[in-house]
Amino acid sequence: MPPDCLDAVMHPLWNAGFAGVLNLEVFTFDDFAASHASLLQSWERYRSRPSAAFADGSQRETARNGDVPACGPATRNASAQDRSVPISHNTFSKKAALMEKPDLTLYLGGTRSGKSARAEARALESGGPVLYVATAEARPDDPSMTERIRRHRARRPENWRTLECPLRLAEGIAAALADPRPSEALTPTEPPVLSASSEKQVILLDCVTLWVSNILFSLPDPDDLAAFETAVRAEVEALLGLIERSGRRWVLVSGETGLGGVEPTRLGRTYCDGLGLANQLLAARAREVFLVVAGRLLRLEE
Repeated sequence: MPPDCLDAVMHPLWNAGFAGVLNLEVFTFDDFAASHASLLQSWERYRSRPSAAFADGSQRETARNGDVPACGPATRNASAQDRSVPISHNTFSKKAALMEKPDLTLYLGGTRSGKSARAEARALESGGPVLYVATAEARPDDPSMTERIRRHRARRPENWRTLECPLRLAEGIAAALADPRPSEALTPTEPPVLSASSEKQVILLDCVTLWVSNILFSLPDPDDLAAFETAVRAEVEALLGLIERSGRRWVLVSGETGLGGVEPTRLGRTYCDGLGLANQLLAARAREVFLVVAGRLLRLEE
């Protein structure tokens, strides 16, 4: 919109004391940034005028930095004077920072909290194809894990594609996104070029908890905390790199194991430290983070 047309729309609203919500329909971050800049420029042009007339014909002084366009005669009350600028830098900077983050949602929770069900429901809402990344491994000596895996498989839609990938997730998922063959046919050797044909595809990773456990027990010395945290950081950062360049929607599930007190064993404490590190790294780049308790959601703000 040309500047004079934008001013013709916005200046009367500000002069009349508009303090509502302005909805912008944007499709990319560039659209958002351009709209943001245009509105701020219009506001600066409004502020720079020598005076502004109210609807009743009265005048006001030039708007000061941070003032809200007046909403009536100069005798407006203190609450009107204290209102923030409708087009505030803080509001837009927060939204801009959010839009710069990848389309990543993280669900945290304890055992049987309902976090996986919530994540699966989120993936279903997209309506697009879903790649389900399972990090659990069925073992003959762990029948309870085998049963858990069976339940998870039974409730997943048949049209979801499953990738079983206990380690090196970035490498395995990148190969799966670039190659439509079943996961057992994939033998990734180098990072493939991601296809742009599935922009609305959802990658559901369940779960980070077991992934971190797999990292721990892949080390020569699982009790070496420094080596463990280095390995966790490297794998998580590789995954975040894939998430940021993929252009797809990601839904991750992870456990919050550190809420039940200090682990009595050194290995247990080492694992909790590594998982806490992974959760923090992922949450820092996520657009949304939820804590699931008894099937209920609590949004976690920054």
